[in-house]
Amino acid sequence: MTDPSSYFLTEQQLQARFDEKVREWVFSDYEPQTEPVLVLLGGQPAAGKSQATVTVVQRHKGQVVPLTGDELRLFHPRYEELLAEDAQTRETATAQFSGAMVRMSIEHALHNGYGLLLEGVFRDPAMTIGTAEQFAKAGRPVEVVALAVREERSRLDALGRFLDGGRWTPPALQDLAYGKVPQTIAAAEQSPAVVRITVTNRSGADLYSCERGADGLWPGGTGAVPVLEDERKKPLLPHEAAAWLEKYRTVLVEMAARGETNDKSRPVLRRLAEDAEVVATMAADDPGSPVRERHEAVRPLLASLVEQPLAAATDSVPLALLPSLPPTPQGREEARRRDGLSPAARSAEDELRSALAAARRGHQGIGGAPQAAPRRPDANAARSRSTTTRGRPSATAGPQTPPADARRPHLSPPEPRRGRGR
Repeated sequence: MTDPSSYFLTEQQLQARFDEKVREWVFSDYEPQTEPVLVLLGGQPAAGKSQATVTVVQRHKGQVVPLTGDELRLFHPRYEELLAEDAQTRETATAQFSGAMVRMSIEHALHNGYGLLLEGVFRDPAMTIGTAEQFAKAGRPVEVVALAVREERSRLDALGRFLDGGRWTPPALQDLAYGKVPQTIAAAEQSPAVVRITVTNRSGADLYSCERGADGLWPGGTGAVPVLEDERKKPLLPHEAAAWLEKYRTVLVEMAARGETNDKSRPVLRRLAEDAEVVATMAADDPGSPVRERHEAVRPLLASLVEQPLAAATDSVPLALLPSLPPTPQGREEARRRDGLSPAARSAEDELRSALAAARRGHQGIGGAPQAAPRRPDANAARSRSTTTRGRPSATAGPQTPPADARRPHLSPPEPRRGRGR
């Protein structure tokens, strides 16, 4: 495996890259403001910050520049080479570059009067408050927006994002960020640098919003953290829980079919199995309901995918996961087991086996025509799918829902952005 540090740049190289490429791409469609504001938006990885970004930009009439470090990784001068590496190596190799580009963008916004929307995971309260104080000392109002999302939902979506070409989120980082968000909000309430705090959810609805009064105090006292924690505790609605279980099955099948179930991913897959038991009770109270019966039927098969992974697309499949059984004693015994299942359980098992077989055929390139190498989209396509530059909303646009296929592109660095709505 390539040493990620071999992709690190000197400070001079970083500054040159920012001056030549990144600065224009980030700021070219925005104007300095007479009263620029800093908005710090955060939540654990895959909490759903895209919709919150849209809402914040609309609230500020397009006068804040959205900034996220993941987008800026694409500007690394050797990013084309990194496309041949695995996702974890690519992320580590570009971390130094991405962090520097964010730092330089923050400094440029601060010294040139741009409003800024800075997206993060709120895993370090001191860093978040330090940024707030830096802008407050320059006379900038600072707002904090926190996402309140159940951990089961974000944990599964982080893995789905990885399968869609996004970065790998280590379980430890997911857990750390989830635990630190309330602490960051509590610190923001105590910091004089922060003048407004909003707690929102994945739909973009404001659950809590409070602004300091002229006396510098919060009217009614502090109250953001209890709202955040209460929202996190709310169970998913039955249809949301059923959709979660469906996505869980799909994600595990894809991980297995791609050979991504390994020592690195197994801890989070085991956590998801625990999550699935919690979410199943949200989908239906009755253990005999169709959704619960379906979940119970496929649970042993999913466990097999995690604990007996397919290291490669050509590996043999465990007997219980074969759609067609061999005429062996073991095959006949498995056939008798299947014949003893209820029609609903048998249907659920068969559907999972068929999905795994189809996914493996696709990744082997034998699902009909030979599988072509994936095409890398151009810069315009990249911008249309980016979580922060995709269709920058206008001040008059109504609430927007990010497209279902939005994902981080893996492509060469985009050209400067043009034609975004303000």
